[in-house]
Amino acid sequence: MNVLYKNLLPEQLARKKIDNQLKEAGWNVVSRDEYIRNHPQAVREAIMAGSMESDYLLFIDNKAIAVIEAKQEENPLGEDVAIQAENYAVSFSDMYGLWFEGIVPLVYLANGKKIYFKNMLNSDSEYIELTEMHSPKKMLQIIKKSSEYGALPRLDNKGLRDCQYNAQIEFKNSHKTLQKIQYRVCSQLCVKYHQKQ
Repeated sequence: MNVLYKNLLPEQLARKKIDNQLKEAGWNVVSRDEYIRNHPQAVREAIMAGSMESDYLLFIDNKAIAVIEAKQEENPLGEDVAIQAENYAVSFSDMYGLWFEGIVPLVYLANGKKIYFKNMLNSDSEYIELTEMHSPKKMLQIIKKSSEYGALPRLDNKGLRDCQYNAQIEFKNSHKTLQKIQYRVCSQLCVKYHQKQ
């Protein structure tokens, strides 16, 4: 066992492994206070309706596409876990956008060793075991939707020279800055418009 993981509780260890599975699939894993709109992100402990928290809520284009219920490795991910995860899929917070009205379409059960998946859009869908977590692109294919930026791979410096990686980071940050400027300009225009009324 990795020395860094030696003193973790069983559920913490499973979460570390699930984080890595998500990252390998192309997701940026962040806490809810680090969430950035319009980037494919897996948000840890996302707020759901009724002050509940899902272990992970996955977003593409600021719309919830999947929920993951995480358990410790010893948990067999049975019916009780499935019910909990499916409840989150229909108990989302009003602050989130959705790909489909009234439902987060994809549900995953994970314990660091096993991953089960269900498409909530198909009423006769059953859980199937996966060998790896779905990528943002694959999830969009499953729900038959597209995204201008949602299927782009996660930014990673593996195989890149420092100057290439830094250029990508600067481009990504300029995109965030442009979004903030656009929001500010639109807000100012709205205020000026309403002042004239």
